Amino acid sequence: MSARLSELEGILEEVKSADEVSKTTRTQFWKIVRQIKRDRNPDNTEIKIATKIRNNLFERNTSRVYSLGWFLVGEYVFGFLFGLVYVYALLIPVSWVNILSWGFFEIFVILVRFFGLFAVIALFYPYGRLMAGAGYGIKFDGMYFS
Repeated sequence: MSARLSELEGILEEVKSADEVSKTTRTQFWKIVRQIKRDRNPDNTEIKIATKIRNNLFERNTSRVYSLGWFLVGEYVFGFLFGLVYVYALLIPVSWVNILSWGFFEIFVILVRFFGLFAVIALFYPYGRLMAGAGYGIKFDGMYFS
C-alpha cells in the first residue's frame, strides 16, 4: 500500500467520523489530489477513495450556499447600476491631449471609468458562466462562498 493511499484512507475515516473537518485535513487532501492529478498512471483505488472524500466534503456544510435566483438578481441590479455609473463617467469630457496638465477631477473621472467597467465585467461574469453551462448541459444549483 502506498503512502498516498494510507493517507487517503486516514482522511476518509476522519471525514466520515468527525462532525467538523479541520482546515489542515482539507488542505492535505487537496495536496494529495494534486499529486494524483500530476501522476502519469494514477492508481484507481486512490481515485475512488479521493472521490468519496470529495463527495463527503461537498455534502457537508463547509461554506455558505446562496440561492441562484436571488444571487443573480443582486448581481444584475448592481451590474446595471455600475453600468450607469460607467456610462455617466463616459459622458464627462476629458481631454487626452492635455494629459500632463490633468487635475484631480480628470484623474478621478478616469478612475471612475476604470472601476465602473471593472465592476460591470465582474458582476456580469456569472451570467457568462451560466450561459456556457447551459450550452454544455451543466446544471447550477446555487453559488457557494467559503
